[in-house]
Amino acid sequence: FASTLAKSDLGKGETFSSYPLLQLLEEPSLPETPTAPKPTIVLIGALFGSIFSTTGLTLLWWRQRIQTYVKRRGRPG
Repeated sequence: FASTLAKSDLGKGETFSSYPLLQLLEEPSLPETPTAPKPTIVLIGALFGSIFSTTGLTLLWWRQRIQTYVKRRGRPG
């Protein structure tokens, strides 16, 4: 009962006594040019990511083809 009573008293408290009022002294401003992400870095990252992904998939495909070739032909020995 005591915890329920405390919760109901908390809801009736004054909001402004808990949080201070905010006063804007100056209008917020945005920079003329964006700081991040820079388009050249994004394009370079996308290019390298594409190259690495293509290379990885190609190597996996070659590996699978070599394994099937070796299984069909039999291992030398």
